[in-house]
Amino acid sequence: MTKEISHNAPVTVRDVAAAIEAFAPLSCQEKWDNTGLQVGCPDARCTGVLVCVDVTPGVIAEAVERHCNMVVSHHPLLFHGLKTITGATPVEQAVIEALRPIREEAERMIADKAYLKDVYTEGARRAS
Repeated sequence: MTKEISHNAPVTVRDVAAAIEAFAPLSCQEKWDNTGLQVGCPDARCTGVLVCVDVTPGVIAEAVERHCNMVVSHHPLLFHGLKTITGATPVEQAVIEALRPIREEAERMIADKAYLKDVYTEGARRAS
């Protein structure tokens, strides 16, 4: 069953994944394969899709530059389980690069919280 997407409603990562899976069902994968959505929130609004053969740090950088928050690759980013993410391999580097916007947003939120705490503390000090 194909979901018709309204031109008024934002397209989600789930919508894009469903369209791909309608063409290439997950049930057709080999036992050893690792297909489907691997990283990300299915309900996130899709701002753009970058298509590639292999996910590399350069591909992630290009996706960010082009404002694409979804990368569709022929080869899965995570084929075997990762025990560490230190940047020692190209896959680990790509994962780190993919997580960079999340880390930066968390750092902004922490900085904003610290700033608001300072403002509140200074205001309370002046009021007393």
